[in-house]
Amino acid sequence: MNGPRNRQPREGRPPRDSNSNVPTIQQVTRGAAVSIVLKEDQPTGREVEGVVQSLLTRGNHPRGIKVRLQDGRVGRVQRMAGDSSTLTPAPAPAAAAPSARASSTAKPPPRIMRMERDVRLDEADYPFLPPARNLADFMPGFG
Repeated sequence: MNGPRNRQPREGRPPRDSNSNVPTIQQVTRGAAVSIVLKEDQPTGREVEGVVQSLLTRGNHPRGIKVRLQDGRVGRVQRMAGDSSTLTPAPAPAAAAPSARASSTAKPPPRIMRMERDVRLDEADYPFLPPARNLADFMPGFG
């Protein structure tokens, strides 16, 4: 038999959904300097810093409050980065910074190589063309 379902929190124990490692909804406000983990960086845990433009989570969340930064990036707040006057934001993605591409010293982004190819373009492998066809070839009783 299961024990009683007393849903009242015990003394001296934080609520189950709170995590002391992430800031609360009271700490994260518009204009606050924060360190977030972007969705694509969740496996690595890489953090970027920025200033909060808007809150996307209504309450506390065990993995951090979701926010949108002023540069448009979205992620979960892992810690407060300090006051906004001492903030050194991480560079925005390359798509958001066109001036970085114009620099002659900047390396171009790595090309994504596709592994598949169109074998129809390999003329050496197919020295002859298929016979010419028309619609009657596909209708046995018509031609």
